[in-house]
Amino acid sequence: MVKIRVMSDLHIEAGDLEVPNAGEDVVVLAGDVHVGIHSARWSLGLAEKLSVPVVLVAGNHEHYGAGRDRQHSFGGTIEALRAAAADSDGRLVFLEREAALVAGVRFVGATLWTDFDLFGAPAESMRHAQIGMTDFHVVNRLPGVRFTAADARREFVRAKRFLEEELKKPHPGPTVVVTHHAPSARSVPARFKDHPLTPAYASHIDELVTTSGAALWAHGHMHDSVEYAIGATRVVCNPRGYAGYELNRKFDPCRIIEIASGREARKP
Repeated sequence: MVKIRVMSDLHIEAGDLEVPNAGEDVVVLAGDVHVGIHSARWSLGLAEKLSVPVVLVAGNHEHYGAGRDRQHSFGGTIEALRAAAADSDGRLVFLEREAALVAGVRFVGATLWTDFDLFGAPAESMRHAQIGMTDFHVVNRLPGVRFTAADARREFVRAKRFLEEELKKPHPGPTVVVTHHAPSARSVPARFKDHPLTPAYASHIDELVTTSGAALWAHGHMHDSVEYAIGATRVVCNPRGYAGYELNRKFDPCRIIEIASGREARKP
């Protein structure tokens, strides 16, 4: 069995977190760990402390920044996180529409924004998000050019296409998918089921989850713990929330998911 510690939405920018060793083989961080390159630095520190590899995907907060600095643009953030992982000797694995073999498990990852179609009215949902989501007021697509809801939808399309293609590839061992945004309405807390901003948090891609063949699909973004199954795939969200306010009382910093190991395979 491979022991995978799953966490998300740690928001270290709001307060640090002490993470004890829990006997895991891999740590999965499903986004919103910290702002910008600090996310990679904190994640790498965790990998060094626990002496296990950390798999990281970016959330929306990794992209928060201001001004015209290249690293505070959408692509610049991805480049910086990817470069930090490349320099880590395998201790940090950053995935944005990428796959990697870690501890005998194929990890397939992307932020996977949303298609805003959860309520069947994407144009209306995009208008609500454009006005009401902080993302579209602080994230730069390019230096000096704001990231929009339309940009997020295009990123979703690219990520979904990647996931579909990657998950069709044969793999002899187990697969874990890591996204920040949720793949199903089943991850939405009851109090937000009808909220106009909810389509910016989840998409209805349950069919992809069913056909993925993944043992586990880990995500974040919700700030509420969830666990359920879609077909044979276990969907798990274990978010911390913001230190000092909006902490998730059910967050477990030692949450371990065990999946059956497969034989060793080459990196996809």
